[in-house]
This record gives sequence, structure tokens and C-alpha cells, in this order.
Amino acid sequence: MTDEIAMQFYLKSDLPDKSYYKSLAGCAIRGYRETCLKIIKDRVNKDNVDLVLSEIDDFVSPYNGAETNQSELEVYNEVMSILHDIKKVK
Repeated sequence: MTDEIAMQFYLKSDLPDKSYYKSLAGCAIRGYRETCLKIIKDRVNKDNVDLVLSEIDDFVSPYNGAETNQSELEVYNEVMSILHDIKKVK
């Protein structure tokens, strides 16, 4: 799958909020930057950022130690930085 295909799925989806947060985690660890940024813009705010971070942690925990390429790691780190910046606004 590519970032473009992930974006198409996201734009057509109608899921519960928690599912979008898990999807954000999945997209981040796969390096789908544009899809991550769109999900954050559409779905994340200072009121739900703690839940988003918790869902990401829950999703990513089993992958700790798994091999990740540099571009995927950069996207994940960028997403986490953005989320922590949103949290600081609280």
C-alpha cells in the first residue's frame, strides 16, 4: 500500500474515533506522512490528544524492537512531535 491509497481509504471511511487514532498509529509506523497529517488535522485536538497518544501507544507497543526503516521512523517521530505539541497547548 502507498500513502496515496491510505489517504483514499481514510477519505472514504466512516469509523469510530478510536479507530482513526489506531489508523493514525498504523499510518505513522508505515511512513504514510500525508495521511497522518490529514488525520491529525481532522481528528485530533487538545481535548482528545491524551486518548490519541494512549491509542498509539497501545497499537505500537507490540512493535517495539521491530525493524523500521529510517523514513518510517521519521514520520512516526514527526507525528509524535505534533501530538505532543498539541498536548502542550492544554
